[in-house]
Amino acid sequence: MSRKSVRRQRKFARWAWTIGIVLFVVAGTWLVLSSRNSQRNPNLIQVHSQPAIRVDQQQIDFGDVNLGVDRAFTITVTNVGDQPLRFAQAPYIEVVEGC
Repeated sequence: MSRKSVRRQRKFARWAWTIGIVLFVVAGTWLVLSSRNSQRNPNLIQVHSQPAIRVDQQQIDFGDVNLGVDRAFTITVTNVGDQPLRFAQAPYIEVVEGC
């Protein structure tokens, strides 16, 4: 093989690696940005002309809990409508199993 052809192969290999790295970075950036856009603001108005409630958890399962051990949890309630959300009665929690 001549020196000229070896130089061409090395030059091509450098360009191939550069193009591959650039494509990898562009694809990764696109994936990150597209996932951010779908989760950007979960409080966007989803229902028009009426209030609407969204609760982040429908049920909470602590499993078996020994007597005297305290467990805490947080539920986020959000109004995803464009009208004020008012509760007609005080919210309550229902224990389905156990006490």
